[in-house]
Amino acid sequence: MTKSLYDPEVEKKGIEKGIEKGIEKNQAEIVLNMLGEGLDEATISRFTKIDIEKVREIIKKYLN
Repeated sequence: MTKSLYDPEVEKKGIEKGIEKGIEKNQAEIVLNMLGEGLDEATISRFTKIDIEKVREIIKKYLN
């Protein structure tokens, strides 16, 4: 009998992690686009519903 290395839980976790990364990338793109249009951190946070600390983290990560 052959033992399979496939584990559905590992696959599920991988998919979830991929989705989270995609969401983070999308949020970063939106924040940076809004910043490029001249909006301040507080306004970006208010319109996107992203916590202001997360907005600052994104700006620091991608612009510094």
